[in-house]
Amino acid sequence: MRRKSKLESFILAGALDEHQGTILLWKILRDSRALREVWTALKKREPDQEHILKTITELKFGNGVASTLTLSAYIENICDVTDFVYKIRDLRDTAYDSNNACHKIQLERIWNLATNNLERKGGQISSDWKQIGFRGEDPAEDLQDGGILALNQLRYICETRKKFVRRQLLSERRNWDGRYPWVYVGIIVTNAAVEFLKERILDVPLLGLGEPQMWQAFDEIYCDMFEAFHDDWVSAPIASAADFDGTFQRCMAKQRLIYLQTADQAVG
Repeated sequence: MRRKSKLESFILAGALDEHQGTILLWKILRDSRALREVWTALKKREPDQEHILKTITELKFGNGVASTLTLSAYIENICDVTDFVYKIRDLRDTAYDSNNACHKIQLERIWNLATNNLERKGGQISSDWKQIGFRGEDPAEDLQDGGILALNQLRYICETRKKFVRRQLLSERRNWDGRYPWVYVGIIVTNAAVEFLKERILDVPLLGLGEPQMWQAFDEIYCDMFEAFHDDWVSAPIASAADFDGTFQRCMAKQRLIYLQTADQAVG
């Protein structure tokens, strides 16, 4: 008699709700050598859900319509995250356009929120942009690295974590080494978060969510990563700005480990 797989046993016993079942299937696909091709297929743009369902059913299940229907829901949840990952990547690759009115409005909102509506000299091209952490006079140059996604996430953190933003940007610290280019850091945190998405180590907090909730969850993860870097930077015995890259890389390595552990601990 064929031995039931762990997933099949849970499904047939009705022991898991849809969210728990989706996470369990996700972990099995991620870790199973036998299902490595399925895991690879699930991470491609517009995955073939019917073929994936058929392959998993043949490898892990006996006949059973109820099991197949349940599996289909789990697979759809995982594919929804895949679709979201590619939307994020596409937005990161969409360049900031200084002639686009919507882009310019978002950039101005970031300035106004970050500075509490200070007047900026020089208009679109201005050395004042450096006050909030752009490295040059033209924001478009820094935003090339993170695209519209970085712009959106800078706006989000300005809107939702005002105390954190103002504390860093408006502080009058005597020790210059305790400061950092705030906007630039926000852009590279966006890129780090996108890499985590591509690695699929952020799937667990996204699985089972609708698309608007995924956007919010991802933006919150971005904010948490940004604040984690800030805490590491201001608490470390920094000798000079030359220590910036090392501090950032160590912080992101810690964040990566946290999300890997979260995924491993989910469901059990």
